[in-house]
Amino acid sequence: MLAAPGSQPAAPMAPPTLLPPEGRAARAVESTWLIGAARGARSAAIARDHGARALEVSGVYVVSTPQTRSLAAALRAEGLLRFSEPDHVGRREDAEDDFTNWRSAVVPPGLASPPVDPDGPLVAVLDSPVDLAHPDLNGVQQSAPGAPFDEHGTAVASMVSAARNGFGMVGVWPGAQTLVIPTGDATGIACSESVDAIFESVLAGATVINMSYGSPEQCFAQELALGLARTNGIVSVAASGNEFQEGNAPSFPAASPHVLSVAATDPAGNSSAFSTANAAVDLSAPGEQVVAAVPGGGHALVDGTSFSAPIVSGVAGWVRDRRPDLDAGQAADLLRITARDIDEPGFDDDTGFGLVDLPAALDADAPRGDAREVNDDIGWVNGDFFDGDPEPYSWDGGRRGAIIRASADFLKDPVDVYRIRVPAGQRVRVLVKPLRGDQDPDLEVFARSADTVFEARGSVGDSVREAGRSDVVRFTNRLNFTRQYFVAVYVPEEAETLNAEYTLTVRRDR
Repeated sequence: MLAAPGSQPAAPMAPPTLLPPEGRAARAVESTWLIGAARGARSAAIARDHGARALEVSGVYVVSTPQTRSLAAALRAEGLLRFSEPDHVGRREDAEDDFTNWRSAVVPPGLASPPVDPDGPLVAVLDSPVDLAHPDLNGVQQSAPGAPFDEHGTAVASMVSAARNGFGMVGVWPGAQTLVIPTGDATGIACSESVDAIFESVLAGATVINMSYGSPEQCFAQELALGLARTNGIVSVAASGNEFQEGNAPSFPAASPHVLSVAATDPAGNSSAFSTANAAVDLSAPGEQVVAAVPGGGHALVDGTSFSAPIVSGVAGWVRDRRPDLDAGQAADLLRITARDIDEPGFDDDTGFGLVDLPAALDADAPRGDAREVNDDIGWVNGDFFDGDPEPYSWDGGRRGAIIRASADFLKDPVDVYRIRVPAGQRVRVLVKPLRGDQDPDLEVFARSADTVFEARGSVGDSVREAGRSDVVRFTNRLNFTRQYFVAVYVPEEAETLNAEYTLTVRRDR
């Protein structure tokens, strides 16, 4: 079984089965809960009977707290319950202060921005409604025009694409296609609202999603939506949070798998005192004393990782426009490996890999791809999540073995799961080999009876040798018919490096 998460901020997450307390204690928890059910008419009917509302992600419902236990019980009785959790509310990651010129730290003077192609990258900004009449937001679209706007969404959108019009400020990529999807309200953004907004971004054909909000509570439904975004070729970007001086709690979705977490830097290029620091931080961008557009045609001086994230989102859109050969995972990795180191040598919790470096990302060699993502648990590959269609077998049991080159990361790509098919009576050898001596991919194999790789049920063997050593699992299908198995490759929590590139080989063992 994979190691249970410790203090790491973005540990692998298994489907939760949490329920609200009964009686008076229920008043102290969220007013709504999220329920995941097997897709189908029966689940939908049970949900309707309990007054639940279907989210855009198939099989996920939001229900009032008093109805949560009875809905979960009804689904469980028919074997349809998949998960249950609170509908946590996150907050926007902003503050206000003084001004400095931030754009030149990201876009060198003289570097011309690419022309905007209507068929080119679309950056979706999941935020409060914006002032579409602001001169700097000329060309910005909003999925719900006419909604009452406020400062936060207007400022965030301007960081991405404020027009070069001789007035006010200029965004990272002036005039870039930007779609604001109004999300949440003045009290914050519930997980259910985030889930629907992410799904709307997918339907809109977004290339990049910006999420300048977060919650210290991890939300499984949101993880599913983010996984769906990744499988649809989207780079997801989120603010790391402003809680360093308030306990430094991790913020989700920034600390979630397959999301670029962006910290803030001050005018001198140092980590901002408020910026949340942890091993999930990927990149940094200016986020202190920066100018942004505000409703009414004016500008304000703002602080917060809320405004660092859209800078990276603008860069990501630019890179994807200039380098359309890269998939979403490669584009995100490219921004990580080309970042300019600005703090302790190498990766550090304050600034991640460093300050986002647009010119370097435009010129560097493409990183190795990982085309099978998202495959973070059995549900991703056997059809339980979303579309119901299993992933193709990585090995079909033939005499010719399979060789797969991929990578895993404890925080941002926690586990890779592969489906294999083993003929009756066949003995199989599964080997995972690290590509570097300091990396430590471990290995476990599960039978078809397993529902998740985060529990021991169904495990038929594992190998957890030290860094730099190959791990091997041998097992035999002792049944008299062909059987499905799942191979899991992951990085253990105690590993010195949280990422690992590896080669996985599956073949018959004579």
